[in-house]
Amino acid sequence: MPEEKEFSFFDPSEETVSSSFDPIKDGTYECVFNTHNWKETNAGTGIYLEMEFVIMGGDFDGRLVWNRLNLVNKNEQAVQIAREQLAEFCRAVECTVVLTGEKELLQFMANCWGKKVMVKVQNKPRKNNPEQIDLVVRSVKRMPVEASTPKPKKQKESDTTDVKDPDALPF
Repeated sequence: MPEEKEFSFFDPSEETVSSSFDPIKDGTYECVFNTHNWKETNAGTGIYLEMEFVIMGGDFDGRLVWNRLNLVNKNEQAVQIAREQLAEFCRAVECTVVLTGEKELLQFMANCWGKKVMVKVQNKPRKNNPEQIDLVVRSVKRMPVEASTPKPKKQKESDTTDVKDPDALPF
């Protein structure tokens, strides 16, 4: 049997808990896009894109916020809202390419990891259980441009897409 190793480099009495789990307050927070996943809806009738953001700074530094976009769903209104939110995210991270399918969308999302955005959140009671509160992403906007930040180079007309039109997206 191997010898037990002593972990003397870790003293839990010296470690402090830096984050609380108080509910995140309604507001707009500087965030970093962290990751994304495709998930099946609870009803099993659709698929949504779950986008994860990490709050940077303030009282909720390091806390996670998720936006769930119902891009494949039998409820057409849910799909339209999701497409509008995806278009808003594309504008926030200055996406200029046409997302023609799932492969392009996944590549785009992977390229967005670490991008900073402003995320507006709101606590909202659930319709089926008003005592349960969900934190809902209301909008994702571009970070304010600092005066010292150089403006990005303009791309060729053929490389740009008007992401203001959610119908131009592949989902």
